[in-house]
Amino acid sequence: MLGKYKKALERRFLGVARAAAATRLSPNVITFSGLVFGVAGLYMLAAYSSLTLFLLGCAAMGLMDMLDGLVARYTGSASRFGAFLDSTVDRAEDALISAGFMYAGLLSPGEVLLLLTGMFLISYTRARAESLGVSMSGVGFAERPERILLALLSLILAFVSLGAARAVAWLLIVVVYLTVAQRIHYAAKMLR
Repeated sequence: MLGKYKKALERRFLGVARAAAATRLSPNVITFSGLVFGVAGLYMLAAYSSLTLFLLGCAAMGLMDMLDGLVARYTGSASRFGAFLDSTVDRAEDALISAGFMYAGLLSPGEVLLLLTGMFLISYTRARAESLGVSMSGVGFAERPERILLALLSLILAFVSLGAARAVAWLLIVVVYLTVAQRIHYAAKMLR
């Protein structure tokens, strides 16, 4: 859904990508720094009940997730391993966000398992379909940017109303499974 705005968003962040490239940090280091922000944020939430620091960690994680690819393309250092690493770290970050929903009291452990399973299925359906030659780019309502935005919205709403935050967390679960269904349907159509 937000994929059509990707190029415009990337143009707005080109200056940030240039500045990051000037530090000579590799895109892979940027990828890992996002994971570090997420782990630190989750630790602060779990150990000290700091929803603010978890929210900031998730926001930084999302920014690094966008920035690593921009820097790779800007510096001409995009690689197949970098793409593999980015996808792998994305799954760990999905787990961090899901666990954070539990520690924030927005979802029960069972609901977190439901969310995390759906997030992994989104990734798996894309990877498996693409291994069979079916491009999944842009297929599904909730690609990664939409999922991150819904997660951040839920966390922001937790400062105002736990009920509203929980409703958005459940909206995330619903759109995750709708996306899985869309991808299965699309793959079935393309593979026939």
